[in-house]
Amino acid sequence: MSQKTLRFLRGNEMQSSQTRGGWSRKLQAVTLALLGLVLPMSGQESIAQERAISPNCHTYDNGQPRSAKDPDTRAECGGPRVLTAGPVARGSGGSLTTLFASNNGFSGNSFDLAPTVDMTIDSFDVNLDPGTFTVQVYWRNGTANGAEQNAAGWNLLGSAQVTSNGTNVPTPVPVGGLPMTAGNTYGIIVTCNCSSMRYTNGAMLGDTFANSELTLRTFRGLSNVLFTNVFTPRQWNGTVYYSTAGFSCSQLGNVVGVWGINSGRCGNFTSTATVATYESSDYDGVAAGEYSYEVELISNRPRQPSATTSLLVNGSPMPLQTATQNWNRAIAFNISGNGKYSIFRYNGSGLPVAVQRWVTPVGVAINAAPTPNILRVDRVLNMASTYDLVFSINGMAMQTLAEPFPVDQFGIGFTRGIPTTVLGPNDSLEVLNVELGAPMQRASGQVETLVSDEQQRANNAANRQLGNDNPLFAPDSNKR
Repeated sequence: MSQKTLRFLRGNEMQSSQTRGGWSRKLQAVTLALLGLVLPMSGQESIAQERAISPNCHTYDNGQPRSAKDPDTRAECGGPRVLTAGPVARGSGGSLTTLFASNNGFSGNSFDLAPTVDMTIDSFDVNLDPGTFTVQVYWRNGTANGAEQNAAGWNLLGSAQVTSNGTNVPTPVPVGGLPMTAGNTYGIIVTCNCSSMRYTNGAMLGDTFANSELTLRTFRGLSNVLFTNVFTPRQWNGTVYYSTAGFSCSQLGNVVGVWGINSGRCGNFTSTATVATYESSDYDGVAAGEYSYEVELISNRPRQPSATTSLLVNGSPMPLQTATQNWNRAIAFNISGNGKYSIFRYNGSGLPVAVQRWVTPVGVAINAAPTPNILRVDRVLNMASTYDLVFSINGMAMQTLAEPFPVDQFGIGFTRGIPTTVLGPNDSLEVLNVELGAPMQRASGQVETLVSDEQQRANNAANRQLGNDNPLFAPDSNKR
């Protein structure tokens, strides 16, 4: 009796079916015993069948004919079992990639995430055939292994409509916000409303990819009816983007414009503005008393080098004011791509007031993309038991001011004036990190001395100039 005579079909999978008739089960058990395999419980029957029965080497899991340029690399089909050998350490920092070298595909995959540090999932990349699809991400406490055919315990993290960048090319999926605690295991399912999710035949159940912060174990491919048929072992093709304890992109809320994850980067990357508009996000951190608010960012404005990029403190966004959509109340600490900084006060329906007009920093440069800048505002107690604000660029103090408003909300903003279709995809504001913490160390009552004499003279000269008080755009670089 050959293995070939006992092949079963499972819907579109073209590899096995859930045949549970008495005689067929007995016959199957005999065949499995001859192969040295143990027949599992019925919930795992399809998995054992697939491993015991000679695979169909000429179709994908979705039943489509396999291209001659994309051969099945399993040993049963005459090739090495997988495209990568054994556990592989990949990725670093805030991301972990398995691989983008598919030889199979259907509607999704299951895998586990096990962090060694507290973190938050920000987004994913997936491997899709060309087209536009809706991708859904599910999670559960505990392993996904063995839970793929039972909806109990699974939670929808989110869904997004995406357009594929092409087979074996990462396609961003802006779904995230899942906090994960070090030492725990989280089951993940990534699936789509399609049969075009690409993945790779695995070497063994639980193939492992890891870096120092996160371990990912791959399990099964999924059919186009969720929580039904599965294929094993299969390696998910994709990337997990995450933030460790501290800043997560999910902490930035949309006030004006589109903020979030794009290709693993956090910030604002898309504009529909046709007139000067102040696009902004609010940061969900809360502070009282003394604090420091620091943001590391990359402002890339090749077509609008004079446009404002801002930190917002002492703020209250709503109701938005004027046609430019600036916050109702805030102190805006601004830099521009042509190397200047300024500080403006927004206060209700009145016009923005320049408390420091545009001026070139002394002794420190405002970096051009792709080099980041670090903007920081410290709120410190003064000798009069009120608060001063200290504004710094890349570690150097620029200006100090008496606080005009009590502490409220924090944010990030920048000026858009041209749609992305005209600006091109490089026009963007990328946020690398946000920290809300303890203020700078300084001698009591010595805030004013933090700013150099040279910088203070430049500040004073700029404040005497007229026509230097546009909160959205710095003056031309040949002007002070």
